[in-house]
Amino acid sequence: MPEREVWWGAYDERWQKGDLVEGSFAHPAKMARGLVYRIVREGIKRKWWVPGESVLVDPFGGIGSTGIACSAHGIRSILVELEPKFVELAKANREMHRKDWETMGCPVFDIVQGDSRRLGKIVREAAGCVTSPPYANALNSEHHGIKDDRRARDGGDIQTAHYGHSPGQLGAMPEGSLGAITS
Repeated sequence: MPEREVWWGAYDERWQKGDLVEGSFAHPAKMARGLVYRIVREGIKRKWWVPGESVLVDPFGGIGSTGIACSAHGIRSILVELEPKFVELAKANREMHRKDWETMGCPVFDIVQGDSRRLGKIVREAAGCVTSPPYANALNSEHHGIKDDRRARDGGDIQTAHYGHSPGQLGAMPEGSLGAITS
């Protein structure tokens, strides 16, 4: 059995003001900056994807953090996000960095509004998939027996304040209604 690799400190590097547009910080499940950059660098190092050749897909694109990391490393990426408000934030984050990426000859990520349960119809070809975890029952007061402290901190209604109401929203789906393998 191969030795298990542990990535210490992957959550230490956080998104800062100036990395993302203002409204992005309210997203409840942003991919940690240190983690997504580490995943992209590790994939390049292991030759899972090649800058200038490969396309990565994030089926839960959120505010565009995976796209930012991919573009910064020369990897083309396509993000799919269900919630229109997060699609708009991802587009704003993309535009914030566009000039730098174009100056460096890096690709600019794409963001598509759509339902990732139909990912095959949205994205035809990809070298890999990077995403933050879906959270079954994340909108309930209990999540796997752990009190959701965000609910108390954010005034009680995570769905209204953060996730949204679109049909198929992963945070609102009951556990067992969707099969997914993710980090």
